Amino acid sequence: MHKERLAEELVVVKQADLVRKHRKKLQLLDVMFKLDDLEHVKSPLLAASPNIVQASSTLQWGSMRLKDPAGRPLVASERLKAEENLAIFLQRLGIEPEQAIGMNQVHSSNIAVVNEHNLAALRRAEAPLDGLLTEEANLALLCRTADCLPVSFHDPKTGIIGLAHAGWKGVAAGILPKMVMQMERMGSSAGDILTAIGPAIGACCYEVGGAKDERVRLLSMISEEAVKDRGYKRYLDLRQAAQAQLLGMGMLKKRIEVSPICTCCQRENFPSAYGWRYVDQKAGAADSMITVMMRRVAGQDKSADSAGVLPLSFWQNIVAR
Repeated sequence: MHKERLAEELVVVKQADLVRKHRKKLQLLDVMFKLDDLEHVKSPLLAASPNIVQASSTLQWGSMRLKDPAGRPLVASERLKAEENLAIFLQRLGIEPEQAIGMNQVHSSNIAVVNEHNLAALRRAEAPLDGLLTEEANLALLCRTADCLPVSFHDPKTGIIGLAHAGWKGVAAGILPKMVMQMERMGSSAGDILTAIGPAIGACCYEVGGAKDERVRLLSMISEEAVKDRGYKRYLDLRQAAQAQLLGMGMLKKRIEVSPICTCCQRENFPSAYGWRYVDQKAGAADSMITVMMRRVAGQDKSADSAGVLPLSFWQNIVAR
């Protein structure tokens, strides 16, 4: 008993040291989106909805990336490590890995509605998808990002939840309006839907080319404000383009929450493909973070507050990273 008590106390000490080490760097970001002691970022808008679990991981949990720079699957050992990181993160949120379903993301506008009948088939098929919707409770939707927008949806009236991966290609292809349209087919009204646009690269960092740049041409067609000129440089504002699309679908501005966190500015704590390649000029692929969206059945809350203390070995690994 004495050894177990000492081990628990050591966990608390190491966890507190880790938080103190990085808290100053992130204190200004704890504004609209809540930073939960560096573990994950939550949307207050969605957190206010009963039984909704929504969070984006930080780099504290290690990489969640499953593909190499060429888009090929990782070698077995690296994939196992990423899956282990994901499992630990999910369990910290009170979610078992078998409750979750992810996507084979390809920067498309493809979406799927998941239910108990097609869940196993979707997992096996690994179909190219960038959006998931479900009416099922206790089913966690997952999306991986490293600068792209993770966009979470919830209709409190119908219980429908959704999650989309939206980079510039996905935004240009209209994945977000398609998510809203599909929710309407399922019984939602656009004015009732809550949406959280999570941590992603901001207009402060996302530098692009001139007027002939395809990204500039396509996003300026969505919203002129999505392209920012500063001096001789031009920058994209993915979040502004996404918000313009959602408003255009009849959503209410007060029901759309936009994270102020730029993953490139904060790449010590969040993965950034742009920052990795062009700012830090590193080879290979950047890490990925995970965004989770789930509606939990009332009375089955297994959040971190009631999940118990994580093993000492886990926190030792975290501190060593």
